[in-house]
Amino acid sequence: MLYNKLLKIKNLFSSKVFKYRNLQRLNEHGVEGKHIAQSFLRTLNGENTPDENELFKKLNQFRLDFITDKRKISFEEIGNKSIMTVAEVAGRAASPEIWTHFFYRLSKASSIKNILEIGTNLGISGQYFIKALEGKNNAKFISMEGVKELCEIASTRFDLISDQNHFEVVHGLYDKSLKNIVISNIYFDLVFIDGNHRYEATLKYFELLKNNLSDNAIVVLDDIHWSSGMRRAWREICTQKGIVFSINFFKLGLIMFDSKQYKPTDDHYQLFLSL
Repeated sequence: MLYNKLLKIKNLFSSKVFKYRNLQRLNEHGVEGKHIAQSFLRTLNGENTPDENELFKKLNQFRLDFITDKRKISFEEIGNKSIMTVAEVAGRAASPEIWTHFFYRLSKASSIKNILEIGTNLGISGQYFIKALEGKNNAKFISMEGVKELCEIASTRFDLISDQNHFEVVHGLYDKSLKNIVISNIYFDLVFIDGNHRYEATLKYFELLKNNLSDNAIVVLDDIHWSSGMRRAWREICTQKGIVFSINFFKLGLIMFDSKQYKPTDDHYQLFLSL
């Protein structure tokens, strides 16, 4: 616990001191780097257009509706005997609102058409990905979840907000579902890994997906400081071939991947948005 607090303080300090230098260096990574930097700054500064304000208000209402939702969710099918109310799931596991705004802006890039989310949960994050893909030809959002009740809640929500049939919620254990996705030959431009927060599982998911990542794909890993195992997984991923650069936001990590990057990169940045 103390070690994690010290890491948090170190990240916050480094992020503030070197923020503009890191953003300048990100801008040197072409269109993709500039887009990530701009998405970060606009989210950090709350620079929403009137249309974005209206959209974010509508999407966040979905989260607020869960506050008093007493429906019971069993996690037994994924090997967890706990039972939680929908309100508890929303409070503990859903991405904070500011991060969903960041995800939306990342996904608005014209180069991003295929998005994979590992860990649907209630669909709170997923709805922002779906809305960002609207109007893009041949766009696809796939979200994976091991708990059937969560899949049903998310699917109902996605049906309500999507005017295009470009999403799929896949129910099943991640290992099996991922293998099916890998052989489907879909190339993803953005992947959000927010499922099994363990060292072995995180590395396994990343390795499985490498051949299904497009050039300059963005991979976001949630809770990289969740445990010593997650910190270790993040460090090892950042040193692999194919990583163009990495950003440690403390709560989550972001990498840009390109299979043509044959040498490990030295471009590792720290930024802070929110816990």
